[in-house]
Amino acid sequence: MRAAALSALALVLAACSTGPVLVGPRPTGQEASTHVEGSSCGLLLFGVLPLGVNERLQRAYDEALVETGKRELVDTKIRDRWYVIPLLGVGLCTDVEGRTAG
Repeated sequence: MRAAALSALALVLAACSTGPVLVGPRPTGQEASTHVEGSSCGLLLFGVLPLGVNERLQRAYDEALVETGKRELVDTKIRDRWYVIPLLGVGLCTDVEGRTAG
């Protein structure tokens, strides 16, 4: 019985994971001073079904880089926020800000 409970717990925890996302390299001291920001949101429908939730960090990072045409950020800051939508679910948003590298 205990093995079944541990297996179920492991399955639940593993089912809600995503791979690592490269947020940015370490600052070298020769970065441009261009400040950029990006934001992306997803919805946890009825508190269970993730719609665009797992990819929101990557989308926010890409949105921050679109304006400058650069490929990476340094001195990166990430902020998560959430809000409840009655009868629908939970909105989850991620904001990324930093400076462009190179």
